[in-house]
Amino acid sequence: MFRRIRSEDADLDDITIMGEVVAAPGAVVRRFGKPSPGEGYKISGEITFTNDAGEAFVLHDWLATNLYHPEGPTPESFWASEEPAGLSVSSLDLDISIFSEWLAEQLDSNEAVNTEKVSARIGDERMKTIEITPYIHCRVPEAWRSEKSAKGILLRTPDGGSVSITAQEFRKPAIPEMGPGITSAQLVSAQVAEFGQVPRNLTPHRATASHAVHNGTQGNLVECRGWHLVNQVGPWHHETVMFTYEPPPGRMMEGSIVSALDAEVPRCTFAREYSETGESTISKIEPPRPWWRFW
Repeated sequence: MFRRIRSEDADLDDITIMGEVVAAPGAVVRRFGKPSPGEGYKISGEITFTNDAGEAFVLHDWLATNLYHPEGPTPESFWASEEPAGLSVSSLDLDISIFSEWLAEQLDSNEAVNTEKVSARIGDERMKTIEITPYIHCRVPEAWRSEKSAKGILLRTPDGGSVSITAQEFRKPAIPEMGPGITSAQLVSAQVAEFGQVPRNLTPHRATASHAVHNGTQGNLVECRGWHLVNQVGPWHHETVMFTYEPPPGRMMEGSIVSALDAEVPRCTFAREYSETGESTISKIEPPRPWWRFW
């Protein structure tokens, strides 16, 4: 619905403050990255968004730092603050209510994007569809080179990093007394509980979540990001997909790659929809295992 763009890519002439949202500036930075510089007096920083119609909304501080009030906090302290503060929203005389609701949902999702880079316009990239399994497909930018790996699919990203995709099916006997079994959201919760994340329901039988991942060895950890997606096919039958983005050594995550995955992972297409009589039987040769052992 909304995405961050560079301020210079938007027509911001004659915009005016249309309202205010209350949020911790530090939470905004964790979710969307560092703000672009403001005009250096009344505004210390701004983050520009656009909706599907190309209309711009600018989130910024207003008279909040020592650029305007000598006794105020520095811009660095303000944008690192975890205390709720009033942040202005400017536009070309547009209603900001939908944007404000979307922003609150994004900040409540606790899905931090720890990057100093501004997300590129995803819509400017040519996309291709890849087959994760015969039943699951996903769109990714055409510039990401696809390779097969022992665990699934490996995509090489333009920044020199990689995105790995693995898919599994979780199936247990559909005993009538057990009902439909665990939900997709409960299965995602089990995957991401240790990261303190809360799943987002995409449909009644599909859910997703995302969180930071640290790969590497002690003292040489690399911050990566993971996306989980679960689709329920039938009672006690789920398809699970895991995306992991790892930047190149010594580099931070590229904002445009994170944004592309944020947008496209929830849009994965599944050929199999939920059915009470769906493929929920288990192979007789498949060894039993606890329901939470899905990887």
